[in-house]
Amino acid sequence: MKYLEVVTPHEVTVVSTADLKTHLRITFSDDDTYIAACEAAAVRMVEEYTNLYLGTTNLVQYGNSFSDLKILYKSPVSNTVSHLPTVSYYSGAAWNTLATTEYEFVPLIKPARLYPSDDSSLPSTDDVFQAWKISYYAGYATTTDIPQPLIQAVKIIVADMYENRQSVIVGKIVSTIPKTAEYLMNPYKIQTL
Repeated sequence: MKYLEVVTPHEVTVVSTADLKTHLRITFSDDDTYIAACEAAAVRMVEEYTNLYLGTTNLVQYGNSFSDLKILYKSPVSNTVSHLPTVSYYSGAAWNTLATTEYEFVPLIKPARLYPSDDSSLPSTDDVFQAWKISYYAGYATTTDIPQPLIQAVKIIVADMYENRQSVIVGKIVSTIPKTAEYLMNPYKIQTL
């Protein structure tokens, strides 16, 4: 069994409240706090839908074997020197770091991949649940790196949240994510197997 833990979530504002007010054609400031909260929720919706993080987020992915770490759940994976992934295994009743020569990390494809090196001899682990883990960072380095269609999707979702504050509206077909936003996000959606 594999699972993902968010160690440090990002707190990036993708679209400013001022930009959202322009998009919503609002000139008053009574709802600024509500609009900012909608923006944070919309960013999370985009991230869940696409499997992309819009801001740099520290993650740990666990698995029972090394092959459970083969496909990383979230993208884009950072490969900067300060954010290189770390692979660990549980052996001798302690977590040990796997040498970088034992695996090949391929961050440029989405989802990013992790393979054992050709001459790798992976260590044995204790017979425990979740004996392998990889710690990595996913997300765009700056807001200017975020594709414009994803920013537009955030705006559309915020507008929908702002206009439709109830979960059920009489006379309207309810969709969790507006179709226009889905169309904008679909080309960026990362399918994990």
